[in-house]
Amino acid sequence: MRILVFGDSIAYGAWDTNGGWVDRLKCIAHEQTVKSKGKNKLQIINLGVGSDTSSKILARLETEIKARYSVNWPLILIFNFGINDERTINNAAETSLKNFKENIVKIIKISNQYTTKIIFLGIPPIGQDELLFMGSTYSDNLIKVYDKELYKIVKENKLQFIPLIPKFEHDKPNLFSYDLLHPNNAGHQLIASCVMSAINNLQMKN
Repeated sequence: MRILVFGDSIAYGAWDTNGGWVDRLKCIAHEQTVKSKGKNKLQIINLGVGSDTSSKILARLETEIKARYSVNWPLILIFNFGINDERTINNAAETSLKNFKENIVKIIKISNQYTTKIIFLGIPPIGQDELLFMGSTYSDNLIKVYDKELYKIVKENKLQFIPLIPKFEHDKPNLFSYDLLHPNNAGHQLIASCVMSAINNLQMKN
């Protein structure tokens, strides 16, 4: 199977010194392919772009999928976005909640044209209640509001949703990098473990 991961800087891998949660999965996939001597091929392609929002992912989604689509490689699509949608500049969210919800619906509609195997990650929390980063304000409370709407739409469409807020809350002080916005090595490993479990569940449904 070919797995395309769409997302922001967290999907890209900032600031994991081992490459990020997607690269960690790629290493597992390569080991799986080698051990099975090619009988169980799993190709993972990281399409994470720093600062991306649901709007930016929606704008490039179909072009990215078409460029990598092949009848010989059934697709799994994974989405990891939302934290940049809720960030505020001058008291206005980057993406209004209304537009955020509309974008999710459109992303699902496009994705369903290529595969039924779709996974959405919940929005991870930040390392403190509110954070000023590069001129934008990130709010844990607002993240929860956007995450709730993401969960609702994903579940209405009967797709897999991986909640990250409860996963991070159990050990929050030890899961963030120096900027308190991006996960550290342990945080990325936590995400990788959750996603690998979801991928295995989808593969078993083949």
